[in-house]
Amino acid sequence: MTTGEFNPNSISAKPINVEASRILKDASVVSYETATQAGGVSTFKIFNKKIITITNADLASLIQYDNEEYFGRSEAQKHLLQGVVGKSILTQDGAAWKSLKGSCNNSLSRNNIEKYHQGTQLGLDSALKIQEKQEEEVSLSLKRYDFESIFVQTTTKVFLNADLTAAESAKLHNAYVELAALSANYIKYPVLMLMPGWMPHPTNIRMRLKSNTIDQILKPLIKKAIWKNTKTPSLLRDMDEEVIREKRCPLKGKEHFSLLKSLYIAGIKTSAVTLEWIMMYLSEYPEYWSQLSTECLELYGTEYPDVENQADPECLGNIINETMRLSPTAPLIARKVINDCTVAGVKMKKKDIILISVYGIHRSPEYWENPEDFIPNRFSKPHNPKAYLPFQLGPHTCPGQHLARRMIATVLIRLAQFYDLEPIQGKSFEYEGNVVSLPKHEQNFRFVKRK
Repeated sequence: MTTGEFNPNSISAKPINVEASRILKDASVVSYETATQAGGVSTFKIFNKKIITITNADLASLIQYDNEEYFGRSEAQKHLLQGVVGKSILTQDGAAWKSLKGSCNNSLSRNNIEKYHQGTQLGLDSALKIQEKQEEEVSLSLKRYDFESIFVQTTTKVFLNADLTAAESAKLHNAYVELAALSANYIKYPVLMLMPGWMPHPTNIRMRLKSNTIDQILKPLIKKAIWKNTKTPSLLRDMDEEVIREKRCPLKGKEHFSLLKSLYIAGIKTSAVTLEWIMMYLSEYPEYWSQLSTECLELYGTEYPDVENQADPECLGNIINETMRLSPTAPLIARKVINDCTVAGVKMKKKDIILISVYGIHRSPEYWENPEDFIPNRFSKPHNPKAYLPFQLGPHTCPGQHLARRMIATVLIRLAQFYDLEPIQGKSFEYEGNVVSLPKHEQNFRFVKRK
């Protein structure tokens, strides 16, 4: 591969006709359909911009591993995220982003995250009604809002070593829900993908105001977490100390707060939605819930697992992985061209757009046997790492993935230890959303405590 050419195995993009209104409205679906129709890579032009959609794992991998020499963040997603969290690890390009991410690698590593496992447990039993002992049947109903509420509490404990009161938790959660709703509304105006960065949008302004509300709630907790003299670990303090110690981070003061908020807000939504998808599949395939319950009880009984000395059940990781394969929380990776280059035989100029369909790669029969089927045990065997990218690949890999997996696993373990999951009739696995894929029809999951 010569400099500026991204063309594995001589693959060529196939021209496809696409209406501008359709790609702007449903970029995730259109990128999947057009790339699949073209045999892996499609190309078309909208408003004088070339767009390439990709379901070829080799080409997608090359683009993701590009170290910002030819590809940067999508302007639309960048503006959206900046409206929520300001300058941070999720919104930076170039040297600023590399320094910031590099300065937080140790704090967000899998080994360091394990020490916060106890923090993910506190308050969970109360939320899941595990300690309730009643003569009558104890049941539990959970939906997306409840999952988010659990992760608001958990994330606050891990990041800030703070326990929220019920009122504080509700206030923070509701502000977050309103912000998420505004973000979704922002996506309804996809012409923003083509707008210059200096041009404001009314919904974006409202997002910034709602983000400021969250700032006011978190600021006293953040200040206390950084200065609190305690041996109890705080992820925020770890990150703050690492940023200072590494002396590579070009961001100062309030940008450190933006770093926390970006991980905090992004983690709540994606973790809650991933857990929602997991419950969708487990209610459809109850044999895997039975397997998970059996293995958790054999390993831990009814006690919390000690992650330093006990490994998670293999089936737990397989269930999480298979769910993220079939229903990735981020179904689309968008990149803008920052330097002229050739991709799959197409000459791309600055500000042209690359759309990698994670959803399409995850469901491609080229990389997965029976790709439409929910088969968690497939992850007990080696798979093509280029064809599995729920957290992306390369330098832009999600920095909070280890914390997210730990929090999701903890909730699943406690539920599996104590509850049976009731089946749901008439489920639909349709999804909506380009930035975060949500089940189109939200479900209420019902659990019954075992006697």
